[in-house]
Amino acid sequence: MLFGPFVYDEKIVLAGPLVRKDVDILKAEGFDLIVSNRPDGEAEKQPTAERMRGVIEAAGMRFVHIPFKGSKMSVADVETYATAVAPARKVLAMCATGTRCAMISTAADVRAGMPLEEAIAKAKGAGFDLSAMDGFIGSFAKKAA
Repeated sequence: MLFGPFVYDEKIVLAGPLVRKDVDILKAEGFDLIVSNRPDGEAEKQPTAERMRGVIEAAGMRFVHIPFKGSKMSVADVETYATAVAPARKVLAMCATGTRCAMISTAADVRAGMPLEEAIAKAKGAGFDLSAMDGFIGSFAKKAA
């Protein structure tokens, strides 16, 4: 891994791009889901999501691709992420540096009802200061009907 790993919580680890040997190590460490938040073509020589899917699934893990750029993260992205992560035992979420993964993990926590301040502190404990994005991340909280 080029960046990380950063432990978000007991289930989720955040990281930058993976290399082939990382996949075998992650499998041996008990990871059962890899989530990529990195859009295809973001960097030169970056493997496509489908190529990553093939390597990761061949190793016996699930792969989910939820690409987004910065503030283009949507409610649908957050809900897809939360649904994918829920049944997993151990998750590695990866992007270019881990920041997008911290954003989506924090937004999913807020969407699930965690107070915004607590969620932002959780991300900071993993090495990501998202306090400047608190308004954006807070917008993912479910609205009272």
